[in-house]
Amino acid sequence: MKEKSLNYLLLQYMVPSTTGLLVIALYVIVDSIFVGRGVGKEALAALNIAYPIITISSAISLMIGMGASTLISLYHGKKHLEELCLSYIHCLNFLFYVVLVFLVFFCSKQVLWVLGGETSLEAMIRGYLYPCTVGMIFLMISTCWNAAVRNLGAPKYAFFSMLAGALCNVFFDWIFIFPMDLGIQGAAIATSMGQILSFLLLLFFFRKKRIFIPFFPRKISWSLLKRLFSIGFSSFIMEFAAAIVLVLFNIQFMRYGGEISVSAFCIVASTFYFFRMLFTGLGQGLQPIVSFFFGKKEREKGKEVYRKAKSLALGISVLCFAFVFFQKESIMSFYHSDRNFILFAARGLLLYCTSIFFVAFNLLSISYYQAVGNGRLANIFSFGRSFLFLLPFLYLLPAVWGVTGMWLVLTFTEASTSISIFCYQNYRKKKKFLDIGRRV
Repeated sequence: MKEKSLNYLLLQYMVPSTTGLLVIALYVIVDSIFVGRGVGKEALAALNIAYPIITISSAISLMIGMGASTLISLYHGKKHLEELCLSYIHCLNFLFYVVLVFLVFFCSKQVLWVLGGETSLEAMIRGYLYPCTVGMIFLMISTCWNAAVRNLGAPKYAFFSMLAGALCNVFFDWIFIFPMDLGIQGAAIATSMGQILSFLLLLFFFRKKRIFIPFFPRKISWSLLKRLFSIGFSSFIMEFAAAIVLVLFNIQFMRYGGEISVSAFCIVASTFYFFRMLFTGLGQGLQPIVSFFFGKKEREKGKEVYRKAKSLALGISVLCFAFVFFQKESIMSFYHSDRNFILFAARGLLLYCTSIFFVAFNLLSISYYQAVGNGRLANIFSFGRSFLFLLPFLYLLPAVWGVTGMWLVLTFTEASTSISIFCYQNYRKKKKFLDIGRRV
């Protein structure tokens, strides 16, 4: 990484990584729009119930991809370590994929029970889940490859591969759902085809650059594997928790508001996923820059990049919330035409998006601690926002405020996490100041 202004570096890495993840969010949004318009509200509920399995696969690939790509940055120039990290991507993803395939196809009844699937929606859930599972390995490997390609100095190509896959998904969503009338199954097949295209484009990059990435590592470095999982585990926790939260939210929405609430939550969560990927992308763009400066022992520059990224995220979160506040009904009308359903979902979207400011701060802070190699601290904060704070609010708020309380669970959870991160950072600053005072 050449010496450049910090602002230029932020733009150079954040724009491609952010736009790349926004493209991934389009997979979810486009599927929801086509399913809602072409199949109906019941299919939206089925889509939301099936999606946690896809989220779990993303969680696994993000853990492996973030861990491997961070180590590639920290060991920049050491080719044998870079190749070893790349080889772990294939081997680990394949092992986890085999487990997921076994669960979906051979333990489907148990999986559907855990997901909270209604008997009336079972056929639709299977129709979406089975084709997606077949193509899941391409999603997992391309997600990891995307992070590796970005950290190998080709962020624009990484973005291009994701964009091509998303456009492929949009095209085949329309073909399969409307002219061919394949229903929710058509949306799943279109998603898999987009992921396969992204995989092939990234494979072409490695072939062109003559980067050797063996399926099995030549040797197993347990210390390197341990560090890879330690760094990437917070990314896994965040995405895995998103899957668990989605299941629990579906169950609670079904309990307090019925099937229409689950359908509304599907399109609200799909829309908010765009914002979450926006800030996740900013965090992923921050990661290689901070890792580079900490690797060179230029810690103050790394901290300055983090401060600039937080200011940028705050500005973006204000703009996003303002857009939702003024256009909430227009946004929801993309997914369905029923006026009462639109109004119900629009109110939910506004309440749900009050969390956006805290989400921006939390995701950037966790990415920062990952980037400096402090996986333990990143894991603590990830666990806090994913389970420790969330579970009490998930059962307390709806008991008090019903469906309104459900829409506010995320805000209370993320706000509690932000307060804990803020208190920790202030404690560190105060401790550092006192240590300097003692030395003087």
